[in-house]
Amino acid sequence: MTALISMRDNLRWSKLHLITDLGAGRGVAAHDLPRFIGDLYDAGVDVIELRDQALGEQRALVEQVHAVAFDRRRLLVLGRDLQAAAAQQADVLHLGASDGDLTAARRRLHEYALVGRSVHNPDQWDHAAREADYAYVGPVFAEQGQAPGLELVRYAAQQSGDDFVWVAVGGITASNLDQVLEAGARRVAVSAAIVGAKDPVAAAGALADTLRERLGPVGLTAHD
Repeated sequence: MTALISMRDNLRWSKLHLITDLGAGRGVAAHDLPRFIGDLYDAGVDVIELRDQALGEQRALVEQVHAVAFDRRRLLVLGRDLQAAAAQQADVLHLGASDGDLTAARRRLHEYALVGRSVHNPDQWDHAAREADYAYVGPVFAEQGQAPGLELVRYAAQQSGDDFVWVAVGGITASNLDQVLEAGARRVAVSAAIVGAKDPVAAAGALADTLRERLGPVGLTAHD
């Protein structure tokens, strides 16, 4: 279990987040997942969120992945499964916008655990900024239906200052990344842009390099 300041600093220094499942989105065999996750961290991914209905059934596998993150001083987030996060003493839990009360969730986690919240509009942002440790803001882009888009990113940038950690999420790729950064984001979360790529590790490295070029160095590097 990482120390409180280490987890918070990792979160604040983070630039590139990845949301994936236990199959890493491309059919990675379970026994290969820890190695694959390690390769993604080494390529420049700062935070990985596992979001999978089988989290509670794959405790040993999740523990292996957590060990990989711990060894590299990176964060592993369990997404939207409070029961699994509590049972596995997760360091970070991410809740969707409608996933229940954040304060109640904290009571089931260890005392140093961090909890994030997805937000889709300014009211949800305002609430999360008061109670959560960080927020995912979006979706910025959506293939179907409406998305809060870049306007919500701009709102978050205007409201947050340096006091609250937030991450733009939703349909972000290498081709639209500059739009998101120009709107004020300093951290992005992706999924298909990495795990859907022909070479996910290379895609992760390219995105991480672009973020460093646009935003400057961060507190931790893949080689620390």
